Amino acid sequence: MKQSLSLSLLIVVLIVFPASSKAITISFQPETVNVIMGDSFLVDLIIEDLGDGTAPSLSTFYIDILYDPTVLGVDDTDTDSDGVIDSVSIDPTGQLDIWGLGSNWLSASITSPGKLNVYDLSFDSESDLNNNQADSFKLATITFETVGVGGSILSIGAAILGDAAGDPLKVDIKKGSVNVAPVPEPATCLLMGVGLAGFFGVRKKSGSRR
Repeated sequence: MKQSLSLSLLIVVLIVFPASSKAITISFQPETVNVIMGDSFLVDLIIEDLGDGTAPSLSTFYIDILYDPTVLGVDDTDTDSDGVIDSVSIDPTGQLDIWGLGSNWLSASITSPGKLNVYDLSFDSESDLNNNQADSFKLATITFETVGVGGSILSIGAAILGDAAGDPLKVDIKKGSVNVAPVPEPATCLLMGVGLAGFFGVRKKSGSRR
């Protein structure tokens, strides 16, 4: 209820006030991930181009992260029922909770297949955020699972960000990508091993003749 109310207020602010002319960048790191089917991996959602010890800083964000659910999955288990699923860490370096008071409103949930929503609302003062927040940091770290072979684009759907004064921030979004390869067959691995052994054996024999 509190989160729905705060989000509604943020949307009203977006309609009433124009966004800052300076574009803030959101990207995925690593930008490209290559994994084998069955593996899990971490991706960071990064924000950059904020002020360094000055405005603009970030006080809230509501972001939908999009991915192909036939290739990737996100475990929606929430062990402690705090509204943040265990596979997501929001603001892991505490840049929206400068003094570590733990009073922020947070949520991370799968809202539909292939859509992960992350939300954070800071109650730190405008001056604390402007003076102490870094100019770039992790908004969230997500653990993805591989559920199918193929490629998936990581992109952003809805992206609502507010500065320390509650005014909307203009956002430049960079996409990421994930490539999931099939597990190598045992015969293929054996052939590769034999080939490598032969290669190094030839090199060793050639070296002994010198």
